[in-house]
Amino acid sequence: MAQILQTVTIKKNGASLYILYYGANGEIATKTRTITGPTGVQVFNNDNIITIDPDNITAMTFNQSVNGTNRITQVNETDVTAYTAIEVRDLLQELFASGFDSGDLVVQDVTILNLTTSATGSTFVAFTDTPCNAVDVVNATGQDLEYRRNGDGLTMYMPDQTSRMIEGITNANQIEFRRIDVSNTQLTFTAEAITK
Repeated sequence: MAQILQTVTIKKNGASLYILYYGANGEIATKTRTITGPTGVQVFNNDNIITIDPDNITAMTFNQSVNGTNRITQVNETDVTAYTAIEVRDLLQELFASGFDSGDLVVQDVTILNLTTSATGSTFVAFTDTPCNAVDVVNATGQDLEYRRNGDGLTMYMPDQTSRMIEGITNANQIEFRRIDVSNTQLTFTAEAITK
C-alpha cells in the first residue's frame, strides 16, 4: 500500500526546484522528482487542486484542502498553510516567472537512508557510503541525539521531534550519530542524502 502524502514543501535555489514530500509523522514519504525546463511550465488550480504541468513531464497535482493528502505547506520558506489554492497558485506562478540561473529546472537527486544507533551507546555510527552535498535528518525517535563530522570530537545536539539539514559534506558517511544519553537501547531514524 502506498504511503499517503501529507505535506509538500517547494523551494527554488538557483537553478533547482526542490519538491519534498513528508508523511503525517514527519517521515520522508517519497523521493523528489526531476523536471526539465521552466519554459512552458504552467500552474493551474481547480477548486482546491493545484497542478504544476511542465512540458513533456507528468503533471504534479496537489490537494490544498484542509485534509489534502499532498498539500503544499511551504513555498520558498513562506508558510502557505492558510493560503487558498488560488493564492498558492499565484505564488508558484511568481516563482516560475522570476526565472532560474540556467535553462534547466532540476529537482535534486535524493536517496533515503536509515541509521540505527549503536548497541554500545557511547559509540557513534555513520551513515552508509552515499555521495551527497547534504543530509536532511528527521529525529522522531522519542530521544535526543547528537552528531559529529568526520570523527571530530565536537558534537551538535539534535532534540527529539526536530529535523535538520546538515550541509558542507561530500558523503553522508562524514556524519555520525549517537543517543545523547549514550543508552545501549538502539534507535532507528530516517534521513535524505541530497545531491544538489
